[in-house]
Amino acid sequence: MQRQKKHKLRLRTYIDQSIYKLFRTNPADVYLVESLSRNFEPLNKSRRLNLLLTTWRRGLVAERLELLAFKHNVDIVHIPASYTSQRCPHCSYVHKKNRKGNIFKCQHCQHTGHADRNAALNILLAAHDVNINRSLSKSDIDTIYRNEYLSYCQTHQQQPMIR
Repeated sequence: MQRQKKHKLRLRTYIDQSIYKLFRTNPADVYLVESLSRNFEPLNKSRRLNLLLTTWRRGLVAERLELLAFKHNVDIVHIPASYTSQRCPHCSYVHKKNRKGNIFKCQHCQHTGHADRNAALNILLAAHDVNINRSLSKSDIDTIYRNEYLSYCQTHQQQPMIR
């Protein structure tokens, strides 16, 4: 039990140092945070233990970020993670095939770019979209993006692709 407490304290210290470094090297009044609901990489343990550990780490990082942001008078805005890496920021077409590794290429409009930069742009766009908030379900977000895509196709007189 003592060993576990020591490990948790060391992990918390590491997380705090990383957040302080973020605040120092990238100062901002607001940080956008993707709200993740899925597990991180497997830890080569039992499925139950993996779930417990990833949930605990994710919770600890979120807790420390919120606390340190409050101390530094920084706002945290949570953005739903649904489709951020699969959505085209130009035409709003969402498809799994849009992203392959580090490459993003829209199957509809052929927009290409680095997949992580594309996801970051989608997070930024979602932060400014009045229809998107943290409490929306994945299907609600899918509906919003589908309607944006259909509107794009109508505006540009293009035939929508079926997913």
